[in-house]
Amino acid sequence: MKKLVAACLFTGLLTACNTNGDTKATAMPEDTVQEADADADVAQVQAAFPNVYTYLKNQDSSFSEDNFLPSGEAEVQPAPTTPIDEAHLEPFRPYLIFNSDSSRALDLYSYNYIIDNRNGSNKLEAGSPDSEAALIDFTAKKRRRIFFGGPSFALWDGKWIDAGNLLMIGAETGTDTNLVPSIWKINLKDTSIQVYTYQGTVQADMNGYQKSKLNKAF
Repeated sequence: MKKLVAACLFTGLLTACNTNGDTKATAMPEDTVQEADADADVAQVQAAFPNVYTYLKNQDSSFSEDNFLPSGEAEVQPAPTTPIDEAHLEPFRPYLIFNSDSSRALDLYSYNYIIDNRNGSNKLEAGSPDSEAALIDFTAKKRRRIFFGGPSFALWDGKWIDAGNLLMIGAETGTDTNLVPSIWKINLKDTSIQVYTYQGTVQADMNGYQKSKLNKAF
């Protein structure tokens, strides 16, 4: 009887070992992985700018961040890297969007705005009708353009995702309040841009948001 039990146990163990040995990990199909990554990117974009989304929703109750969907890719137009103009940049430091260690910053304003100091305190006023975003590298003391738009574009805000990627939100305007918002995901290594465009239009006046964000009068 003992020999029979032992034999059964041995047989069961051998079977289990053979079964485990024959089991192979099933790799997830590449298309499925890419779809999962794309879905994660869209979710990241749709959660990126809660303050902007709240403002837009208060302006237009039909607004939904779920309407930001991938619409294509773009590439940063080549522009020379230039030394930082410390004197020009200094008044804009409160408006820079710094990365986690403050070694680099996204600059949305020093090209597009001027500093008004007539009343003894700095205030931003609209300058150039064009829109430019630049990467400021304080370690290398260099400035590099990463986005440029004509008068029909407006940049509202930006944020860092990680050391090599950032997001910006703005719009190509149809009229002053008839907006087609976009979010640009910029890869700083290869200067590629993934564009997420709002599906529809939003009726909103963004001057109030800019004034509140910067706490300055234009």
